[in-house]
Formats: sequence, structure tokens, C-alpha cells
Amino acid sequence: MKKIFTLINSLLLAGLMLVITNNAKAQVPQGMNYQAIVRDASGNPILNTAICLRFTIHSGSGVGPIQY
Repeated sequence: MKKIFTLINSLLLAGLMLVITNNAKAQVPQGMNYQAIVRDASGNPILNTAICLRFTIHSGSGVGPIQY
């Protein structure tokens, strides 16, 4: 009977360590890569001009609630 409890405890500990290890790999990176071409109303690229960008992340679809 004691061997069964020891086996169950070992399996639970191994499962817990597997879950913790899996969660540790699922961290979000500290940035994102993005590349774009800014164009004017005529479709010509805007070169050598400072611009400002604002990203909005929506949940579900483009009109969903703002998440970030």
C-alpha cells in the first residue's frame, strides 16, 4: 500500500513539474517586429519623413473591444 502512495506522489510531482516547465516556455517576448511602407493619398511612398504610429489590438475582430 505504501508503494502505491509513493508511486502516486511521484506521478503527481512529475505532472506538476511538466505543467510548470510548459508555462515557463510560454512567456511573451518583449517586443515585436513590424515593417511597413507609408504612402500618401496618391499611393507614393513617403521617404525621409518622421511619422508616428499607433497600434490598437482588438479582441476577436477589428471592431471588437480594445485589449491593448
